[in-house]
Amino acid sequence: MCHWVNTSWILTDFATVEDGPTILVPGSHRFGRVPFDHETSWWEDSNPYETVPVQAPAGSLAVWHGFTWHGAIARSKPGLRISLVLVWARAFMKRVNQWREGGISPKLIERFPELYVVLGMDSAYPAPNTGESPLNDRVEPFMKLGQDKYA
Repeated sequence: MCHWVNTSWILTDFATVEDGPTILVPGSHRFGRVPFDHETSWWEDSNPYETVPVQAPAGSLAVWHGFTWHGAIARSKPGLRISLVLVWARAFMKRVNQWREGGISPKLIERFPELYVVLGMDSAYPAPNTGESPLNDRVEPFMKLGQDKYA
């Protein structure tokens, strides 16, 4: 079972291969794994897998299963290839960044309180060995109900 999904806000046109689009390997999500060493040339001309370029105008959102093998073709057209990539994970997954370890200024959180939630600092699932408490004023009422806030 996959616990994440990839999203890519496409900020420059992906109309042709010259634009350097993201490419996907159809059906690779069924493998449930990253490519083995002998499979890591799937974006090259001699690849053993069929690839499909994401073709979309700037402003589009591409969404795919977290196990889908993907990459990008080198852009041959003048200009930049720009996209904003976000990976979304289930609530019980450990965060990649431990923001409480000095990465985010308390003044910044005070100025933009939504960052507390956006960065997962209110998670009911603490990262092991970080000293984080799973209980805080936003999560504790749900914990008392016997469920987390995402139930």
